[in-house]
Amino acid sequence: MLAACRRLPFLFSQQLYRSRTECRAPRIDLFPRLLSSQVPQKNMVVVEAVIFPVGTPGPSVSPYVVAVEKILREAEDLKYQLTPMGTIIEGDLDRILETVRKMHEAPFQSPDGEVKRVYTILHIDDRRDKDDKK
Repeated sequence: MLAACRRLPFLFSQQLYRSRTECRAPRIDLFPRLLSSQVPQKNMVVVEAVIFPVGTPGPSVSPYVVAVEKILREAEDLKYQLTPMGTIIEGDLDRILETVRKMHEAPFQSPDGEVKRVYTILHIDDRRDKDDKK
């Protein structure tokens, strides 16, 4: 799909200097409505969790991603989105931290038993100066 382009005047030093073309690509929503909470919750936070199993038998980590996603699906009160570089979770902070603990333990419980180390990174955005959306 081609971007919609239009000619716009470009102002320079209070004079019409030249015109330039502005092109707008179709909007792509990187964070779909899945992260938007429909039900207001107290202390809503956004967390990005990145979990690295270290010492896997091969380069693929997809079995570990499946195990972590299963834990997220079981947490029905949390909104989440898997991304190529981590997972974004929205909900109550206490509930998220409880779920992230289970996610951190999942690679250790793998059937092959090869993972002996897991490296987890958390980014927490906790805003308390505004009321929750209603």
